[in-house]
Amino acid sequence: MDATVRSEFDDRTNSTNLKMARALGLFSLGLGVWQLASPRSHAKVVGVDDAPDENLIRAIGLRELGSAAGLLWGSEPAPFLWARVAGDLMDLSMLANAMGSREGDRRRQIARSMLAVAAVTLPDVVASLKTTEHMPSLSRSSDDGSADVRASITVRASADEVYRVWSDLGGLPRFMTHLESVTDLGGGRSRWVATGPAGTSVEWEAETTEDVPGSRRSWRSVEGSDVDNSGTVELVPATQDRGTEVRLRLSYAPPGGTVGRVAAKLLGEEPKQQVSDDLRRFKQLVESGDITRSEASPDGIRSTRVLRQRPGQPLAA
Repeated sequence: MDATVRSEFDDRTNSTNLKMARALGLFSLGLGVWQLASPRSHAKVVGVDDAPDENLIRAIGLRELGSAAGLLWGSEPAPFLWARVAGDLMDLSMLANAMGSREGDRRRQIARSMLAVAAVTLPDVVASLKTTEHMPSLSRSSDDGSADVRASITVRASADEVYRVWSDLGGLPRFMTHLESVTDLGGGRSRWVATGPAGTSVEWEAETTEDVPGSRRSWRSVEGSDVDNSGTVELVPATQDRGTEVRLRLSYAPPGGTVGRVAAKLLGEEPKQQVSDDLRRFKQLVESGDITRSEASPDGIRSTRVLRQRPGQPLAA
């Protein structure tokens, strides 16, 4: 397919996806207005009018209006489409919980409502996938959804000391919070376990491809791993005798491809920011032997990631 034909095809695809997003936005708008204006009538249709929670229904209505605003007037509909998918799953969960406490006709009415929500979930998912694939700011960087992340930081320590910390594979989870464990298997191989999007767990084995003490270390996952990835840490003397500049490059294909990458972004796991935060924790660990939790820390005191952040451990002499 030549460039002109491809451009025309992409334009038609983007136009179709945008129309789908706008249609779902109008649906959210109508549903949200109904839920806000008449929560009791909505509860009656759903089948929970025997014990309606009007405040909850209004809250759901506000959620729908938020999605509608993004889909009808926003420049990038993908995040709002995924928000609709998340809302659909929440609604199904709440309806399932309500059905469990009811019997007879009311139980069957709630079951019909669940089928209706499930029927809406399908176009929401399809629109989310299609729009994500063709939105530049959320699209994958290559056909397989892989990403390339680079970051650097200057550490007030010698290259040998920095290298010693990086070569201690079991110690990497001390400052890389997405890692659960790294086990040295010997012979240049290691097993990695990490937290993926939405709390999932992924595991892979890696092999060292280059190891120059005090200068450079590279690795890559072996064939058949859950996550296809590779990485290099390069140590360069910083200017004006300020220590060592640590340059880190990671290339990986996230679980679930583009969908997994977008989900990670929506859940606050932006790869570039995550790697930068890891390096800041690494700097703290090397320079002070500990990782400080404060408003100035890499995660901040209000971030949920702080709750998962493991305290730094003093470096062995």
